[in-house]
Amino acid sequence: MRTLIARVRTEQSLLVKGDERVKDVANAIHIGELIAVSRVFQLNPYKMITLIENGLMEVFESKEGFLNKYGKKETYEELEDWCELNNGKVITKPK
Repeated sequence: MRTLIARVRTEQSLLVKGDERVKDVANAIHIGELIAVSRVFQLNPYKMITLIENGLMEVFESKEGFLNKYGKKETYEELEDWCELNNGKVITKPK
């Protein structure tokens, strides 16, 4: 089985890891995680990688990082959808 790896230009900030920006999608999220949440967002993993690369989706290493950015609320009006994985990562799709 081949591992899907997405490389991007170094000047492009893609993912949020706490307060730190991560440049490599493969280091931030595993293909299995993408497949697991693809049903939540109604997107295939390839489209999700493209959205992450373009800054239209975010991956947080922990719920704390997510809460630091968006706060603790009943609803998140600024997000189209979001999903927390059982390993603590949070994936968001802003509107």
